[in-house]
Amino acid sequence: SEMLLDGDSLVVIGSAHVKNNGSQPPDCGLGRGSWEAAIAGAALPLVTLQLWNISDRAAPLLVQTYEMEGRLLAARLVDGYAYLVVDTSYDRGRIGVEAPSRIGPLARLFRGGYNDNDTSYRDNVPLMPAADCRETEQARRGQEGWLSVVSVATKGRDGVAQVQTTTHAGRGTEVYVSRDNLYVASTRYDEPLPDTKRRRPWWTRVISVAATFLKLMTWHELETEALPWGGPPWTWVEVFGLAKGHATFRHAVSVQGSVLNQFSMDEHRGYFRVATTTVDARSRARTSGVFVFDAAGKRAGEVAGLAPGEDIFAARFQGDRGYLVTFRQVDPLFALDLSNPSAPCVIGELKIPGWSDYLHPVNSTHLLGLGTAATDEGEVEGVKIALFDVTDPTVPKEKYSVVLGGRGSSTTAVHDHRAFLFHPPTGLLAFPVSGATWTRHGGRELERRGHARMDGAVVLYLKETAFELRGLVAHPSHHDHHCVDPSLRVRGDHEPEHACDQDILAREVAHSVYRLVHMAGGGQHVVLSLSRRELRVHNLADISLLARVVVD
Repeated sequence: SEMLLDGDSLVVIGSAHVKNNGSQPPDCGLGRGSWEAAIAGAALPLVTLQLWNISDRAAPLLVQTYEMEGRLLAARLVDGYAYLVVDTSYDRGRIGVEAPSRIGPLARLFRGGYNDNDTSYRDNVPLMPAADCRETEQARRGQEGWLSVVSVATKGRDGVAQVQTTTHAGRGTEVYVSRDNLYVASTRYDEPLPDTKRRRPWWTRVISVAATFLKLMTWHELETEALPWGGPPWTWVEVFGLAKGHATFRHAVSVQGSVLNQFSMDEHRGYFRVATTTVDARSRARTSGVFVFDAAGKRAGEVAGLAPGEDIFAARFQGDRGYLVTFRQVDPLFALDLSNPSAPCVIGELKIPGWSDYLHPVNSTHLLGLGTAATDEGEVEGVKIALFDVTDPTVPKEKYSVVLGGRGSSTTAVHDHRAFLFHPPTGLLAFPVSGATWTRHGGRELERRGHARMDGAVVLYLKETAFELRGLVAHPSHHDHHCVDPSLRVRGDHEPEHACDQDILAREVAHSVYRLVHMAGGGQHVVLSLSRRELRVHNLADISLLARVVVD
């Protein structure tokens, strides 16, 4: 599911399930009998990490394999170390014991690899606690699981590289990594903010007890629906310091609201900034804001109450500036001044129809926004990409834009930024688009109207006054039938193809492009596009097909 490349070292990350082989982990003084009996023979989800030496491209060598119980949240490469963030849930219903009886996630290390067809060697390697008892904080009520930061030196070569694991009680959904710190955010909806809960007035506890006794409200309603000091959602962020392959838990911060994704978090000059959408527990009113914390985890400043009734659809931080996109009927783009951590503020705003789901900096004065076009009445149209001029952040402007497709068109790049290709030296832009109805632009037809859909990647160039649409890189297929409806042919694709009959068209499955790579050599620029079906190479001059490799 992930790959990290560091020179001649390649880290390949995947997942698997394995039955517990009856290992006998230490009880850490807490007792283990109930837990051992419960997981004996149970199928455990594993994250697998393989370290490969690819110095000989024709004969790559598998150096080692590491497996850890849980699911992968994120993987990053920092200064010669691969860091994996693994979330391991604690299934109280399955195990039937209280959380402190559970020691933590399990793991095991192999020198080299193993043959998938012969699991005897693998089965003989026991699963053991990933971290020492003294280094693992036990899971607490409300945090039924663990966060683990696994690090491995990528220069393992022929010897086994050391694997280090730091495990801490908690759960996670979004991960942001700077050079020195790793942040794991988890949005919760079932508890009030921890720091405010401890400061609640004494009389609210009296009312809570009385109301519960009279069965006027349940404890859950009191905790989440009628809190006079705030309410759900709130976000818990655990902070780990990174130094030479070792992660150390530093502290945790809590903030009202929910975090959209990794781009809603940032670190700059020792300060952590996070953008959230907040919902009032009583009125259900929605607002957005940015909160700033110092290196010790204490709140330094905030700007809140932005865009009442709207959610954050995109966020991006760039040095002393920040940008937020919210949406209800029009798309407000907020420009923020974050130069003073104790007094962040909004300095500019632009309102246009539609919204951006992904913001990508071009330089210090321009920003790309990828999202959805809409009318002034809020009716959704096609995929939209726009160039914003933020030279003067007090007056942000939309310099130009283009709408691709019609209602129902979409792009996976708004949810997976790695599917978005931008090559600054040439101004090349490419990203996957799915849709059936396209418009003409400059005499070039990207797709004609038809009853079948086509998935591919649109190729554009960033110019001074407008986007230049170059064409569509497509991966049409139907199982073993490589065919396409002639009415959906893309100009510039010179590959000879035969037409599908109507029965095949009715079952046509288009394989979506999910990765794009720019390459140049010999005076030629090409784009590599990868789908689950195949790898294609197209000439960027005219989008002609140069080569294709089918993946079985």
